[in-house]
Amino acid sequence: MRTEGFLDQLGHEAAEALAAAGMTRRFARASYLFFENDEPSSVYLIEEGAVRIERQAANGESTLLDLMMPGELFGEFSVFEGRPRSSTAVTVNSARLVVIPAERFLELFDKIPEIARGTARWMALRLRGFGDRFLEATHAPATTRVSARLAQLMEFSSESTGQPVIVVMPISQADLAEWAGLSREATVKALRELRRVGLIETSRGRVLVLQPEELRERARAILG
Repeated sequence: MRTEGFLDQLGHEAAEALAAAGMTRRFARASYLFFENDEPSSVYLIEEGAVRIERQAANGESTLLDLMMPGELFGEFSVFEGRPRSSTAVTVNSARLVVIPAERFLELFDKIPEIARGTARWMALRLRGFGDRFLEATHAPATTRVSARLAQLMEFSSESTGQPVIVVMPISQADLAEWAGLSREATVKALRELRRVGLIETSRGRVLVLQPEELRERARAILG
């Protein structure tokens, strides 16, 4: 369960240097930033909005692999590999991103140790998150998987101050099911159970987390 962003790994000066290396751009909802097999020309830092990372199966259906939130960096894996993109990135809603040319990003990585260390920590966090999700998929009940995804959204919600926490949902219930590795029906049942035990309340486009720490504990239960 990822609870820290890329910018959490950097100090102010390093973050400013990175932002200055790119161009801030606004993207409308459902804007495709890159596709599978594209050459990796840029990395992206999210200032506002959310970005869906997805991959297309042989039958043409897309599966949500990850959801990138404000303060997070993506597109860096292919840049370091020097290989085509392995996934597609599309904005979930209106978004503001810093688009950093790949060559400039690599220059800063070599030049500024704090950016190198911060990027390494960030990539390690993402890899650990993939491992956690594999463990969830093989061992965790549906309520734990949904709790983990809600806890992750809670950390990046623009209305996440105070108790309880209002999570403005940037994705649909179907997307939440994909992200949790569940069927739509299993996700609906899990949300119903979380409501029944008093952890959340739901309304259109929002989830009110009534007991944030209890939800985090449920999300972490399978990970030990």
